[in-house]
Amino acid sequence: MDRLIFVEVLDRRGRVVQRARLDALPATVGRGYRNTVILDDRYVSPEHVRIALADDGSLVVEDLGSANGLFLEPGPERVARAAVRPGAVFRVGHTLLRVATAEQDVAPAALDPAAAVPGRRRTSRRALALALAAALGLSMLLSYLGTYGETSAAALIADALTLGAGLVSWSGAWALVTRVTAQRFGFGQHLAVVAGVFLAVEVAQLVLQLGDLIESGTALYSATQTLLLVLALASALYGHLRIAAALSPGRRLAWALGVAAAFVGLDEFTDFAQGRRFDRSPTFAGAVRPVAGARAMSLDAFIAGAAELQRSVDAQADESAR
Repeated sequence: MDRLIFVEVLDRRGRVVQRARLDALPATVGRGYRNTVILDDRYVSPEHVRIALADDGSLVVEDLGSANGLFLEPGPERVARAAVRPGAVFRVGHTLLRVATAEQDVAPAALDPAAAVPGRRRTSRRALALALAAALGLSMLLSYLGTYGETSAAALIADALTLGAGLVSWSGAWALVTRVTAQRFGFGQHLAVVAGVFLAVEVAQLVLQLGDLIESGTALYSATQTLLLVLALASALYGHLRIAAALSPGRRLAWALGVAAAFVGLDEFTDFAQGRRFDRSPTFAGAVRPVAGARAMSLDAFIAGAAELQRSVDAQADESAR
């Protein structure tokens, strides 16, 4: 035989699970041990089909009187004999088979996120430490700005250290998953993903609060917060899956968005089912502490805001009393 011919066994998604090289033709396919290609499928006969060369040199597959027949995909009709070109798929029992030759093109190799690629700079430990420190520092600042009472530096530092421990634990869990799926840990990469996403979220929160872009307590503010949470969670999941799982970018994105939307949606639905509002902030916007460079509020605006706050509190009290 002048050319190399292979038979590929496919799963239901079209992925190759087994390859068999045909060193001579004709070759048989079946469940019996005398076949060239042995299939573990109870719907396949002991000798199901034969692959041979026709007079014109083309490949043909022939049914050998099997119980469940031969089908040329995607056609639903049972056939006794069919010509098969490289790349053609046919079915025997519940098994999909595909003919391939040595000249057939294959998809390019997927890029390994952990491999060193020329021209790509890996995240250094110093950059990772700076990103993590910046994220925790912004978290302390936002906690300080969002607290009405007295706040000590020790309490802020303790909260930041607790948050840092949570981020490290989260990264460690993903590193264990990566060890199982890809035979490596990649802890630094996972920590870089979660630190980068958390830093981006904190920056966005700081811009929203200090820039006074959207009035807090409104429906638009609540929707923005929910969207920001979905995007942050989806970004983190996408980054983790890129390191831990050999998925295509499209499938990674679909999984990340789907899981993030489902998680946030379940959290919001739980709040709704328990009788709480979707937004967890008062309907009045006001600065907690003066910030250098922040826009000043006139006395008239302060009085108008206080009156609006009073009306809001009265309305909520009336609604609760009903």
